Amino acid sequence: MTGQVLALCGPTASGKTAISLELADCLDLEIVVCDSMQVYRGLDVGTAKPSVREQAGVPHHCLDLVDPSCEFCAVDYQRVARAAIDDIHRRAKTPLLVGGVGLYLRAALDDLVFSSPPDPVRRKQLEACSPVELVRVLQETDPVRAARVDLANPRRVLRAVEQALDGLPSALDQAWLERSSLYPLALAVVAPSEREELRTRVDARVDAMMAAGWLEEVQHLAATFPVFSRTARGAIGYAELQQVLEGQLPLDSAIDRTKARTRKYARRQLGWFRGEPRAVWFRGQPEELTAPVQKFFQEALHSSEQLL
Repeated sequence: MTGQVLALCGPTASGKTAISLELADCLDLEIVVCDSMQVYRGLDVGTAKPSVREQAGVPHHCLDLVDPSCEFCAVDYQRVARAAIDDIHRRAKTPLLVGGVGLYLRAALDDLVFSSPPDPVRRKQLEACSPVELVRVLQETDPVRAARVDLANPRRVLRAVEQALDGLPSALDQAWLERSSLYPLALAVVAPSEREELRTRVDARVDAMMAAGWLEEVQHLAATFPVFSRTARGAIGYAELQQVLEGQLPLDSAIDRTKARTRKYARRQLGWFRGEPRAVWFRGQPEELTAPVQKFFQEALHSSEQLL
Protein backbone atom coordinates (compact mmCIF):
# COMPACT_ATOMS: atom_id res chain seq x y z
CA MET A 1 0.00 0.00 0.00
CA THR A 2 1.22 3.49 -0.83
CA GLY A 3 2.27 5.51 2.20
CA GLN A 4 0.06 8.11 3.86
CA VAL A 5 0.36 11.77 2.93
CA LEU A 6 -0.82 14.61 5.14
CA ALA A 7 -1.46 18.08 3.72
CA LEU A 8 -1.92 21.38 5.53
CA CYS A 9 -3.17 24.12 3.22
CA GLY A 10 -4.90 27.48 3.32
CA PRO A 11 -4.59 31.09 2.23
CA THR A 12 -1.51 33.18 2.79
CA ALA A 13 -1.12 34.55 6.34
CA SER A 14 -3.39 31.88 7.81
CA GLY A 15 -0.66 30.56 10.11
CA LYS A 16 0.21 27.39 8.18
CA THR A 17 3.94 27.57 8.86
CA ALA A 18 3.62 27.89 12.63
CA ILE A 19 1.06 25.09 12.80
CA SER A 20 3.09 22.82 10.52
CA LEU A 21 6.23 23.16 12.63
CA GLU A 22 4.35 22.14 15.77
CA LEU A 23 2.70 19.22 14.00
CA ALA A 24 5.96 18.04 12.48
CA ASP A 25 7.59 18.05 15.90
CA CYS A 26 4.70 16.25 17.63
CA LEU A 27 4.02 13.66 14.92
CA ASP A 28 7.59 13.19 13.63
CA LEU A 29 6.78 14.46 10.12
CA GLU A 30 8.92 15.85 7.31
CA ILE A 31 7.63 18.95 5.54
CA VAL A 32 7.28 19.14 1.77
CA VAL A 33 6.78 22.80 0.93
CA CYS A 34 3.99 23.38 -1.59
CA ASP A 35 4.78 26.90 -2.78
CA SER A 36 5.53 28.27 -6.24
CA MET A 37 7.90 31.01 -5.03
CA GLN A 38 9.77 29.44 -2.13
CA VAL A 39 11.47 27.20 -4.69
CA TYR A 40 13.59 30.24 -5.62
CA ARG A 41 16.87 30.91 -3.86
CA GLY A 42 17.07 34.36 -2.37
CA LEU A 43 13.34 34.99 -2.29
CA ASP A 44 13.21 34.56 1.47
CA VAL A 45 11.67 37.48 3.33
CA GLY A 46 9.04 38.31 0.72
CA THR A 47 7.81 34.73 0.41
CA ALA A 48 7.73 34.11 4.19
CA LYS A 49 10.11 31.20 3.68
CA PRO A 50 10.77 29.11 6.82
CA SER A 51 13.84 30.47 8.59
CA VAL A 52 17.17 28.71 8.78
CA ARG A 53 16.42 27.87 12.40
CA GLU A 54 13.01 26.44 11.52
CA GLN A 55 14.48 24.37 8.72
CA ALA A 56 17.17 23.06 11.07
CA GLY A 57 14.54 21.85 13.52
CA VAL A 58 12.36 20.00 11.00
CA PRO A 59 13.42 18.45 7.67
CA HIS A 60 12.08 20.56 4.78
CA HIS A 61 11.90 19.59 1.11
CA CYS A 62 11.27 21.58 -2.12
CA LEU A 63 12.88 24.81 -0.91
CA ASP A 64 15.62 26.80 -2.69
CA LEU A 65 15.67 24.61 -5.79
CA VAL A 66 16.57 27.15 -8.51
CA ASP A 67 17.81 30.71 -9.03
CA PRO A 68 15.24 33.46 -9.77
CA SER A 69 16.56 33.63 -13.33
CA CYS A 70 15.23 30.10 -13.99
CA GLU A 71 11.76 29.06 -15.08
CA PHE A 72 9.99 26.71 -12.68
CA CYS A 73 6.42 25.52 -13.10
CA ALA A 74 3.95 22.90 -11.89
CA VAL A 75 5.52 20.21 -14.09
CA ASP A 76 8.87 20.76 -12.39
CA TYR A 77 7.25 20.79 -8.97
CA GLN A 78 5.39 17.55 -9.69
CA ARG A 79 8.69 15.80 -10.36
CA VAL A 80 10.59 17.05 -7.30
CA ALA A 81 7.66 16.82 -4.89
CA ARG A 82 6.86 13.23 -5.78
CA ALA A 83 10.53 12.33 -5.48
CA ALA A 84 10.57 13.91 -2.00
CA ILE A 85 7.38 12.11 -0.96
CA ASP A 86 8.67 8.76 -2.17
CA ASP A 87 12.02 9.29 -0.43
CA ILE A 88 10.27 10.10 2.85
CA HIS A 89 8.11 7.00 2.53
CA ARG A 90 11.16 4.82 1.81
CA ARG A 91 12.57 5.94 5.14
CA ALA A 92 9.31 4.94 6.87
CA LYS A 93 8.42 8.55 7.66
CA THR A 94 5.31 10.58 6.83
CA PRO A 95 5.35 13.67 4.59
CA LEU A 96 3.36 16.78 5.42
CA LEU A 97 2.69 18.98 2.40
CA VAL A 98 2.37 22.60 3.48
CA GLY A 99 1.31 25.51 1.31
CA GLY A 100 -1.36 27.51 -0.38
CA VAL A 101 -0.82 26.79 -4.08
CA GLY A 102 -3.66 24.47 -5.04
CA LEU A 103 -2.23 23.66 -8.46
CA TYR A 104 1.06 22.53 -6.96
CA LEU A 105 -0.78 20.44 -4.38
CA ARG A 106 -2.70 18.63 -7.09
CA ALA A 107 0.39 18.29 -9.27
CA ALA A 108 2.12 16.43 -6.45
CA LEU A 109 -0.78 14.27 -5.33
CA ASP A 110 -3.15 13.68 -8.24
CA ASP A 111 -2.71 11.78 -11.49
CA LEU A 112 -2.48 14.95 -13.56
CA VAL A 113 -0.86 14.89 -16.99
CA PHE A 114 0.67 18.14 -18.16
CA SER A 115 1.08 19.01 -21.80
CA SER A 116 4.42 19.66 -23.47
CA PRO A 117 6.36 22.85 -22.64
CA PRO A 118 5.14 25.85 -24.63
CA ASP A 119 6.79 26.86 -27.87
CA PRO A 120 8.77 30.02 -26.96
CA VAL A 121 8.12 31.80 -30.27
CA ARG A 122 4.39 31.20 -30.16
CA ARG A 123 4.28 32.01 -26.45
CA LYS A 124 5.79 35.43 -27.18
CA GLN A 125 3.22 36.06 -29.90
CA LEU A 126 0.33 35.06 -27.64
CA GLU A 127 1.64 37.17 -24.76
CA ALA A 128 1.36 40.18 -27.08
CA CYS A 129 -2.42 39.58 -27.30
CA SER A 130 -4.81 41.18 -24.84
CA PRO A 131 -6.64 38.96 -22.30
CA VAL A 132 -9.89 39.61 -24.17
CA GLU A 133 -8.34 38.44 -27.44
CA LEU A 134 -7.02 35.27 -25.83
CA VAL A 135 -10.42 34.44 -24.35
CA ARG A 136 -12.01 34.90 -27.77
CA VAL A 137 -9.42 32.63 -29.43
CA LEU A 138 -9.95 29.96 -26.79
CA GLN A 139 -13.73 30.07 -27.08
CA GLU A 140 -13.53 29.80 -30.85
CA THR A 141 -10.83 27.11 -30.90
CA ASP A 142 -11.97 24.90 -28.02
CA PRO A 143 -15.28 25.90 -26.40
CA VAL A 144 -15.26 22.80 -24.17
CA ARG A 145 -11.94 23.75 -22.61
CA ALA A 146 -13.03 27.41 -22.43
CA ALA A 147 -16.01 26.39 -20.30
CA ARG A 148 -13.67 24.74 -17.79
CA VAL A 149 -10.96 27.39 -17.53
CA ASP A 150 -11.01 30.38 -15.20
CA LEU A 151 -11.35 33.06 -17.88
CA ALA A 152 -10.43 35.75 -15.34
CA ASN A 153 -6.96 34.23 -14.95
CA PRO A 154 -4.82 35.38 -17.94
CA ARG A 155 -2.08 32.80 -17.36
CA ARG A 156 -4.56 29.91 -17.31
CA VAL A 157 -6.25 31.23 -20.46
CA LEU A 158 -2.90 31.56 -22.22
CA ARG A 159 -1.94 27.98 -21.37
CA ALA A 160 -5.36 26.70 -22.44
CA VAL A 161 -4.99 28.45 -25.80
CA GLU A 162 -1.61 26.77 -26.29
CA GLN A 163 -3.10 23.39 -25.45
CA ALA A 164 -5.96 23.95 -27.85
CA LEU A 165 -3.62 25.01 -30.64
CA ASP A 166 -1.46 21.94 -29.96
CA GLY A 167 -4.52 19.77 -30.46
CA LEU A 168 -4.46 18.41 -26.90
CA PRO A 169 -7.87 16.70 -26.54
CA SER A 170 -10.23 18.32 -24.07
CA ALA A 171 -11.04 14.82 -22.88
CA LEU A 172 -7.65 14.74 -21.14
CA ASP A 173 -8.95 17.51 -18.92
CA GLN A 174 -11.07 14.83 -17.21
CA ALA A 175 -8.11 14.08 -14.97
CA TRP A 176 -8.28 17.65 -13.76
CA LEU A 177 -11.95 17.29 -12.91
CA GLU A 178 -11.42 14.14 -10.90
CA ARG A 179 -10.06 14.42 -7.37
CA SER A 180 -8.19 11.18 -6.93
CA SER A 181 -4.94 11.17 -5.01
CA LEU A 182 -2.11 8.75 -5.77
CA TYR A 183 -1.62 8.42 -2.01
CA PRO A 184 -3.93 7.94 0.98
CA LEU A 185 -4.57 11.61 1.78
CA ALA A 186 -5.69 13.63 4.78
CA LEU A 187 -6.09 17.28 3.74
CA ALA A 188 -6.65 20.00 6.34
CA VAL A 189 -7.37 23.59 5.30
CA VAL A 190 -6.87 26.33 7.89
CA ALA A 191 -8.29 29.82 7.62
CA PRO A 192 -9.44 32.69 9.85
CA SER A 193 -13.09 32.64 10.91
CA GLU A 194 -13.82 36.02 9.31
CA ARG A 195 -12.65 37.58 6.05
CA GLU A 196 -11.74 40.81 7.86
CA GLU A 197 -9.40 38.84 10.09
CA LEU A 198 -7.60 37.51 7.03
CA ARG A 199 -7.25 41.05 5.69
CA THR A 200 -5.77 42.18 9.00
CA ARG A 201 -3.33 39.26 9.08
CA VAL A 202 -2.20 39.89 5.49
CA ASP A 203 -1.53 43.57 6.16
CA ALA A 204 0.34 42.78 9.37
CA ARG A 205 2.48 40.20 7.63
CA VAL A 206 3.50 42.60 4.86
CA ASP A 207 4.45 45.17 7.51
CA ALA A 208 6.46 42.52 9.36
CA MET A 209 8.29 41.51 6.20
CA MET A 210 9.20 45.11 5.49
CA ALA A 211 10.56 45.41 9.03
CA ALA A 212 12.53 42.20 8.48
CA GLY A 213 14.44 43.70 5.53
CA TRP A 214 12.37 42.92 2.45
CA LEU A 215 13.47 46.07 0.62
CA GLU A 216 17.12 45.22 1.28
CA GLU A 217 16.50 41.70 0.00
CA VAL A 218 15.09 43.09 -3.27
CA GLN A 219 18.10 45.37 -3.62
CA HIS A 220 20.48 42.42 -3.19
CA LEU A 221 18.54 40.30 -5.67
CA ALA A 222 18.59 43.08 -8.26
CA ALA A 223 22.37 43.15 -8.07
CA THR A 224 22.71 39.37 -8.19
CA PHE A 225 19.93 38.46 -10.63
CA PRO A 226 19.18 41.48 -12.81
CA VAL A 227 16.69 39.42 -14.86
CA PHE A 228 13.97 37.32 -13.23
CA SER A 229 12.33 34.47 -15.13
CA ARG A 230 8.69 34.82 -16.14
CA THR A 231 7.57 32.54 -13.32
CA ALA A 232 9.72 34.27 -10.70
CA ARG A 233 8.28 37.63 -11.74
CA GLY A 234 4.98 36.41 -10.34
CA ALA A 235 6.25 36.82 -6.77
CA ILE A 236 4.02 39.44 -5.17
CA GLY A 237 5.75 42.58 -3.94
CA TYR A 238 9.14 42.17 -5.59
CA ALA A 239 8.30 44.20 -8.69
CA GLU A 240 6.71 46.91 -6.57
CA LEU A 241 9.75 47.22 -4.32
CA GLN A 242 12.05 47.21 -7.34
CA GLN A 243 10.12 50.24 -8.59
CA VAL A 244 10.83 51.92 -5.25
CA LEU A 245 14.55 51.30 -5.66
CA GLU A 246 14.40 52.72 -9.17
CA GLY A 247 12.60 55.85 -7.96
CA GLN A 248 9.44 55.05 -9.90
CA LEU A 249 7.12 54.48 -6.93
CA PRO A 250 6.89 55.84 -3.36
CA LEU A 251 7.48 53.22 -0.69
CA ASP A 252 4.05 53.73 0.88
CA SER A 253 2.37 53.15 -2.48
CA ALA A 254 4.42 50.00 -3.06
CA ILE A 255 3.40 48.63 0.33
CA ASP A 256 -0.26 49.44 -0.30
CA ARG A 257 -0.17 47.74 -3.70
CA THR A 258 1.54 44.70 -2.23
CA LYS A 259 -1.08 44.39 0.49
CA ALA A 260 -3.89 44.74 -2.04
CA ARG A 261 -2.37 42.10 -4.35
CA THR A 262 -1.79 39.75 -1.43
CA ARG A 263 -5.36 40.12 -0.18
CA LYS A 264 -6.66 39.39 -3.68
CA TYR A 265 -4.41 36.35 -3.90
CA ALA A 266 -5.64 35.08 -0.53
CA ARG A 267 -9.24 35.34 -1.75
CA ARG A 268 -8.35 33.28 -4.84
CA GLN A 269 -6.72 30.67 -2.61
CA LEU A 270 -9.87 30.43 -0.50
CA GLY A 271 -11.92 29.99 -3.65
CA TRP A 272 -9.65 27.20 -4.85
CA PHE A 273 -9.86 25.24 -1.61
CA ARG A 274 -13.63 25.72 -1.36
CA GLY A 275 -13.77 23.71 -4.56
CA GLU A 276 -11.67 20.89 -3.07
CA PRO A 277 -14.10 18.20 -1.83
CA ARG A 278 -11.37 16.30 0.04
CA ALA A 279 -10.59 19.24 2.33
CA VAL A 280 -11.55 19.29 6.00
CA TRP A 281 -11.77 22.90 7.17
CA PHE A 282 -10.49 24.34 10.44
CA ARG A 283 -11.25 27.99 11.14
CA GLY A 284 -9.87 30.24 13.85
CA GLN A 285 -6.60 31.63 15.16
CA PRO A 286 -3.47 29.53 14.44
CA GLU A 287 -2.87 28.84 18.13
CA GLU A 288 -6.43 27.46 18.38
CA LEU A 289 -6.11 25.16 15.37
CA THR A 290 -2.99 23.12 16.12
CA ALA A 291 -4.73 20.70 18.50
CA PRO A 292 -7.77 19.89 16.30
CA VAL A 293 -5.64 19.53 13.18
CA GLN A 294 -3.24 17.28 15.07
CA LYS A 295 -6.15 15.08 16.17
CA PHE A 296 -7.41 14.90 12.58
CA PHE A 297 -4.00 13.83 11.32
CA GLN A 298 -3.47 11.32 14.14
CA GLU A 299 -6.77 9.66 13.27
CA ALA A 300 -5.75 9.49 9.61
CA LEU A 301 -2.41 7.93 10.50
CA HIS A 302 -4.08 5.44 12.83
CA SER A 303 -6.56 4.42 10.12
CA SER A 304 -3.72 4.00 7.64
CA GLU A 305 -1.79 1.78 10.06
CA GLN A 306 -4.83 -0.46 10.53
CA LEU A 307 -4.97 -1.07 6.79
CA LEU A 308 -1.37 -2.26 6.61
